Amino acid sequence: MILLGTRQYRALTSQLAELQATVRAMQQQVLDLGIAAAAAKFEVCEIFDDYNLCRNFDANGEGGLVPVLRPFDLMATGWDGESRPDHDGTLHSYSYSGSQTRTKTVVSSGEEETQNIVPRYVPRQTVTATEYPGSIITAVLLIGGSGHLVGGDPQLDADDAPITWIEVGPRAWSLANE
Repeated sequence: MILLGTRQYRALTSQLAELQATVRAMQQQVLDLGIAAAAAKFEVCEIFDDYNLCRNFDANGEGGLVPVLRPFDLMATGWDGESRPDHDGTLHSYSYSGSQTRTKTVVSSGEEETQNIVPRYVPRQTVTATEYPGSIITAVLLIGGSGHLVGGDPQLDADDAPITWIEVGPRAWSLANE
């Protein structure tokens, strides 16, 4: 259990409220622009660097696994091993050590911080014959194929098929408690 001071708790609560408002606005923009054909809820079953394999939650877990892209900011592709300026122009490099953990380094000073995706993706699991559900995410089905292009090509799953669902939700990178 992590204990937060009142100031930290208020700051995190405020940041989460802002993030949730931004996500709601983005979801509405996607629907208003007509680039999404449908929205659905999915249960995370397996976690990868750029997408998660999920079951359609609305169909009571029936059907096969569906790849659902993460939002671009939460993908490793386009970030891992790259340097990018932050909102204030400070150049940062990114190094991924797992599908939900990365190190962000200030290029000029070498100052590092470890970051985790919050809330964490939790895959569906079976432990000693007990089923534990995975995280529930919301995704939109994109019209015209993949939601992300990598080097001009659509984002593909492990079977080289274009991924047509993309997650829209309140996840972000956060400073890891060490």
